[in-house]
Amino acid sequence: MDTAGGAYCSYLARRATEARARFGQLLAAYPEHEHFHYGYGLFLAQQGDPEAASQFRREIELHPGHVLAQLELGFELLKRGSAGEALAAGKAAVRLAPGLFASHLVLGRALVEIGELQGGILELEKAAALGPGVREAFWALASAYARAGRAQDAERARETVRRLDAARREQAEAGRPAAKP
Repeated sequence: MDTAGGAYCSYLARRATEARARFGQLLAAYPEHEHFHYGYGLFLAQQGDPEAASQFRREIELHPGHVLAQLELGFELLKRGSAGEALAAGKAAVRLAPGLFASHLVLGRALVEIGELQGGILELEKAAALGPGVREAFWALASAYARAGRAQDAERARETVRRLDAARREQAEAGRPAAKP
């Protein structure tokens, strides 16, 4: 499986043409191997290629328990404005990995986008509780609170985002890991 190493190295090195060719070879040789469609999907998502969703779907079809493919499919669909489709991936991710903040983040964002604010907020609150240092969880929560007319809660979530951003800046300046808020 030297082809796998070459494909992933090309992807990580951001050599797009080479990575695309190597992933093509990899998938031709091992069309049902776990993680390969997922890896190709990550590469395609990085390139902004809408085919990424198809690769995540193929990984899920072959390996239904692949939570990372569910997550990436959900985030990719949200990015492309397909929140209704992202909902199924979010629900599957929560079922597969209920203790993972990202599962609740994708489900919460999808719920908010389809107008189910209360359910979305509950999921985003779980995401924030499970990932207290994850800026994206608090940013999504601030947006959801604002949409629900909960101005004070939105401001508290935005303040957490500001604190996390400040901690990251300090970390970058000091060259050391940031402390948790």
